[in-house]
Amino acid sequence: MEMNVDVWGLGKGQIHPTNECMQEQLLLLLLFQNPKLQKPAKFLRNMVRAQAKLCQLRAHYEEIEGQKLQEMVLWAPYRPVVWHGMAMVKALSQLQNLLPLFHMSLENWLAAAKQALDSMKPCEINHGEDLASHLLQLRAHLTRHLLGSTVTALGCIQVPLVGALGALALLQVTGKASELERLALWPGLAASPSTVHSKPVPGVARPAWLGPRAWRECEMLELLPPFSGLCASLAGHSNAWQAYLSLSSTVLGPAPGPGPEPLSLLQKLILWRVLRPECLADALADFTTSLLGRPLNENMGAPTMPFKHSQATQPILILLPPPGHPTATLHPLTVIQKLAAKHQQGQKHLQVIALGSETWDPVSVVVSTLCQAMCEGNWLVLDNCHLMPHWPKELLQLLLELLGRARVIADLKSEQLLGQPESRNVATVHRDFRLWLIVPAEASASLPGEELNPLQALKLEVGGNCAVLTEHSPSSPAVLTQHSMPVFWNQSLELGHVLIDSVELAQQGLYMQPLTQALPLLLLHGLLLHRQLYGTQDQLWASLSNPGAAMQELAGEALPVSFTVISPHESLERASVFYGGPLEDTEDREVLISLTQACLSPSNRSRVQPHTPQSLLATLMPLPELRELDAMADCKFQMHLLRSPPEPRLCGLNEGPQAWLLRRQSRALLSALQRSSPMWVPASRGGAQLAERRLRQRLVQASRRLESLQDLLTPSVRQNKSGAPWSVLGPNARRPLEGVLETEALELSQLVGTLQRDLDCLLQQLKGAPPCPSRRCAAVAHALWTGRLPSPWRPHASAGSQPPWHWLRQLSRRGQLLVRYLGVGADAGSDVPERVFHLSAFRHPRRLLLALRREAALDQNVPSSNFAGSRGSFSSQLPYKRLEMNSNLLHLRVENGPNPTVPERGLLLIGLQVLHAEWDPTTGALQDSRSSQSNPLPPVSISTQAPGTSDRPPPEGLTVYSCPVYMAGPLDTTKLQSRNIVMHLPLPTKVSPSTCVQRRVHVCSPPLP
Repeated sequence: MEMNVDVWGLGKGQIHPTNECMQEQLLLLLLFQNPKLQKPAKFLRNMVRAQAKLCQLRAHYEEIEGQKLQEMVLWAPYRPVVWHGMAMVKALSQLQNLLPLFHMSLENWLAAAKQALDSMKPCEINHGEDLASHLLQLRAHLTRHLLGSTVTALGCIQVPLVGALGALALLQVTGKASELERLALWPGLAASPSTVHSKPVPGVARPAWLGPRAWRECEMLELLPPFSGLCASLAGHSNAWQAYLSLSSTVLGPAPGPGPEPLSLLQKLILWRVLRPECLADALADFTTSLLGRPLNENMGAPTMPFKHSQATQPILILLPPPGHPTATLHPLTVIQKLAAKHQQGQKHLQVIALGSETWDPVSVVVSTLCQAMCEGNWLVLDNCHLMPHWPKELLQLLLELLGRARVIADLKSEQLLGQPESRNVATVHRDFRLWLIVPAEASASLPGEELNPLQALKLEVGGNCAVLTEHSPSSPAVLTQHSMPVFWNQSLELGHVLIDSVELAQQGLYMQPLTQALPLLLLHGLLLHRQLYGTQDQLWASLSNPGAAMQELAGEALPVSFTVISPHESLERASVFYGGPLEDTEDREVLISLTQACLSPSNRSRVQPHTPQSLLATLMPLPELRELDAMADCKFQMHLLRSPPEPRLCGLNEGPQAWLLRRQSRALLSALQRSSPMWVPASRGGAQLAERRLRQRLVQASRRLESLQDLLTPSVRQNKSGAPWSVLGPNARRPLEGVLETEALELSQLVGTLQRDLDCLLQQLKGAPPCPSRRCAAVAHALWTGRLPSPWRPHASAGSQPPWHWLRQLSRRGQLLVRYLGVGADAGSDVPERVFHLSAFRHPRRLLLALRREAALDQNVPSSNFAGSRGSFSSQLPYKRLEMNSNLLHLRVENGPNPTVPERGLLLIGLQVLHAEWDPTTGALQDSRSSQSNPLPPVSISTQAPGTSDRPPPEGLTVYSCPVYMAGPLDTTKLQSRNIVMHLPLPTKVSPSTCVQRRVHVCSPPLP
């Protein structure tokens, strides 16, 4: 009998794990042998063969085991690399909590890791290189590849978030970051219910420079051993801590405490998050750079559509940023059109349908267009998918067939000629067909949903010709989002990225001029786009006549042809209509013209001042002797060297908006980290009861404050009403300035009465009264519950929207100053200053200026002997008086002396502040300032009398800047529009007026202290 090894299951390299299995199979073989059919000699020969084969298999098995052990020894050093990759994947998977459509499956992560390792195969261990160095290089390459692929999918604006998660994963996998320290970074120890009962540190008082919330978190940090003694160190070495927190190196420098042991990078980052939360963005950037090295986006090019990986049965879902987001500049339809121009099928057949209005495109048109595109291979763009009130049944069935069971064909006619049977239940789609869906990221839930099976779980309630989605699980993915290719549509607005992308995209254009001629226009394009990061602090885009066209041109893949083929001189002439049409606001128009002249005017290049857009252009401009390719490479190299974010003065900005931008980015980054964290944070107990109790307390305090204010204003209002009627002539005539004060007091008294009724109504509702049917009371109640200024109150807030309780306190302070200005209630012995005012005390500050001109007209045209004349004779001369009043100009001057005096025919304004510059009292002029805070301005005199020869003239060699004056809101928020300008103040300046215009240097009247 011939024995086959495969009968034992030992052939083809298959080895049993133990020898006992081989012996058992041999005994079974012998048991089933029939000795009657075999001779003993043959049976013994088979036994010997089997034993020999068994010995051979044992030897082979031992050899395999030895090789396996050798492989394990060889692969043992690579095991930390695998753990490293797993930790990185786990950290990056947290982004799904923040961005649900970023669904990276395990297969995708394994494919990305395999691609990273395959790219390292040509780079084997070099001669003389030790294994530890190779493993370090392999780990770094795997880390950068995983992080880089994530950044490519999410866009450049998510680089800080992805870098922070990756850097923290590096510390965790190496055991240098404990779980408690990670929780202390975000969401913070204050989010844990167990820290509610933590006791304050005894015998240590809070320093004045540290807020109560930060001090409370420091007390909680003392529960961790590395931070033991932190509160005592902050209180005992305040100067050292303040000097450390004022550094720009953030987490890289040694901390002054709390103990002798130095703090790690993560521990110092925790301190910066607690003590300086407004600098978290810079601290995280230094933290990421220290652990990851080079920037993650250094090799990224301009944003493009992932068309190569698209399929006919997989729609491309474009997720737009929310409205008002600084990256919401270019609509993707422009890019889709340019992409279609490069493909024959898209160029001839690209159709766009805006959903949400059946008046424009009925349901039948949408369904027929989709069917035609699927059959003929056209491109179809469905825009505004979130505006669909309901998804029709016909459209849903067609989309589900496309996503589930559609068969891709090359050509419908060829398929019909071949005679292949087509099933009714199987849809066919042309291989060139592409479907684009455009929807905001926050409205992706408006797409059709599913639970298990797209065809079974979608329950439709048919009504007429439409179908309404009745069941949709919030946690289940939508049909279209699950089977589509998501594209996060955003782009970085950092100046370096914008410039590099603009140069690369301009090279692809048909009208690319030589670099020396195109670079000024590209720089202007980059500066205008980069300044959008500063939002309301720049406000250049608030008054665009056509913001859609302007932003589309600004962020386009290539500059408009009309602006790339014209000369810089023609661009200067057309600066008022640059990008999207003329600017409606005059102040914004001046900024745009100044930036255009700084970049495109050849005369500005001869006298380049440091830290200006001209100096940046001179830095980027290549040498004239370089060839075109070398000049382009040199220019890109200089763009890569630009720091991020760039120095604001290079962009025509001041240091102040940069602090605001850093604070906003830090707040957004911390919020993103907390939302991406998988940790569950319990909600605070009694939140609704606490909010109601706090609102009631504020209402009671505000009612008492308004009641005392009304009592303060009542005597002055009664006195004005009981006195003689107001007249402009006569011995008892009141001056126009007094009339302005009385009018302001009267209007404030009427407003206080209205506010008292609003607060009393809401207070009665909190005490159990039925809701008020008045719309005004409902609007006031809803706004105060949410902490916003009610819409009926906003017309009375001259500084714009602000917290309601802050505005009510300002009203009380305004009333006190108005009564003081009127002299009502002042003591007889007190020295009440005359005509020294604070602009924020007035609801309509322009009335002061108008009153001065009226007084000048009365003094010039009405003799003192004729003050007793009749009102009728004066009224007949009113047109003439108005002309005389318009001829009386106001003279404004900053009183730089130590003892400013009130002009004889004027007034004195105090409390003004200058922003984006500072006042030099030595020279009496504006000078450059790097401070983000407002700087005080000396009192300003306003007079109708021209300055005499004895007055000191402005310093020689200094120009005068016509500085606008605004009314500032809380936290130095000012709306820089022309309609909000109170007046223009001529200020001598050491900085050029054009630079002042670019930096939006202005004077404001801050809220009353």
